[in-house]
Amino acid sequence: MEISKQMKHTFAMNAFMKWLPANLHRFNNKPYNIRRHNQIITFNLTGVTNLLQWYVCDWQASLTVRHQIPNDKSDFWDAFIDFEVFPEHNSPCQYYCSMCESFGDENYKRQYYPSKLALWESHCFENILKWSNEKITSDKILVLNLTNLSTQAVLFSPDKWVTYKQQQKEKGREKPFKVIPICTEKVKLIKSIR
Repeated sequence: MEISKQMKHTFAMNAFMKWLPANLHRFNNKPYNIRRHNQIITFNLTGVTNLLQWYVCDWQASLTVRHQIPNDKSDFWDAFIDFEVFPEHNSPCQYYCSMCESFGDENYKRQYYPSKLALWESHCFENILKWSNEKITSDKILVLNLTNLSTQAVLFSPDKWVTYKQQQKEKGREKPFKVIPICTEKVKLIKSIR
């Protein structure tokens, strides 16, 4: 991959580009279309709709969905999850994320790491892998809603989708403007059946 000399080389982006090749085999749906832009890395997952895209930058990784609202030419995006990292270190040079414990939630207890790289790998990169393998599964359905000029993207399992549709109908709410199986193989199968 050719990288422009004008590109800002950040610790997190460089670390991710070294971590990814060593961990590709651990992804259920391998990352592809990996692009390094000026201050961000983007990638998709094989077999998954290209509407879902991971972003990695200086301070976080995010899974987003890009879409267009019917009758509107603007691009919109919604984030499913963010893994933020705000590295700090104490006097014995142990690294930690300064955001942890600021939420007052036991799930965000401060952990210490022997290096900045170890912090990023554990706090961000491994979470990308875990989320990709556990949440972006072939049975999921991507639902895009529009309410009061704001959009919302949700991933549903088939049974939760049925329940959601029924609840929306009972409440008299509008139907989602787009419903897509996230697995591209399922999309091909559905199109071939029609």
